Amino acid sequence: MKVDQVSYNEAVIRNMAAVKAEQESHYNTRHKILAGAVLATPLVEGAVHMIKSPKLSINNTAILNSEKFGQNLVNHVNAGLPYVKGAAARSLNGLKAFGNLASYLVAGALVSEVSNKIADKSEKYNNFIKNNGLVNWLAIAGGAVALVAGAKKGVGVIFDKMKPETVEKMFTKLTKHSDAFNNNKLVKAISNGYNSLAGKFSADAQQRIKNIISYATPTVIFGSAAGILANRLNFANKFRANYDELKDQQLAAAAADVAKAS
Repeated sequence: MKVDQVSYNEAVIRNMAAVKAEQESHYNTRHKILAGAVLATPLVEGAVHMIKSPKLSINNTAILNSEKFGQNLVNHVNAGLPYVKGAAARSLNGLKAFGNLASYLVAGALVSEVSNKIADKSEKYNNFIKNNGLVNWLAIAGGAVALVAGAKKGVGVIFDKMKPETVEKMFTKLTKHSDAFNNNKLVKAISNGYNSLAGKFSADAQQRIKNIISYATPTVIFGSAAGILANRLNFANKFRANYDELKDQQLAAAAADVAKAS
């Protein structure tokens, strides 16, 4: 019974220290904001590629990493046939970049979930990932990269098995829809506004701006990661300080009780 009481008192003190640390550091609120920034990086990456892409290049057209699609574009251009361009081209480039980065985040979340499930069933594994945080995160990142690479390869194999006529139909539909997209009034207004703004800068200045914008995604990722780490360290330090203070108060109260009793 005495051991149970000690364990209960310890749990109460740790809980009080954690609650006070949260109030002082606003850990949960800051963590949500920083985690949200990480989740928003695919949007940032998509926007960067939209800005950097004046037209859809052959490489960027290979949405499914298939040479067939890229070769189809080459054939269209050489034959003087319509191809994806303008705002639709920018949007496709942005969409491809968004989907690419988002796929890695989703894959990372899946691998992390599997890792947590294993940790729930294995105390040894749970202790390992707790004591080797960096190794665990590197393993999750590696698993995510492997998962996405496998998925891309599978999709590419399926796409490459399509008949040339099927690929041609897909490209023709894509071109037709892209032309309709470019002729949309809102899209036209945005495109004209963008072109007007870009026209106020020289070609060199535009290139310098694009180079600076290229760092937006890694800046958000590494900045958010550093913020998450700093937030955790801040919470841990406040928790330890509050815990030590509460333990000192507990010892002082116990000493006072002993003094009264004697």
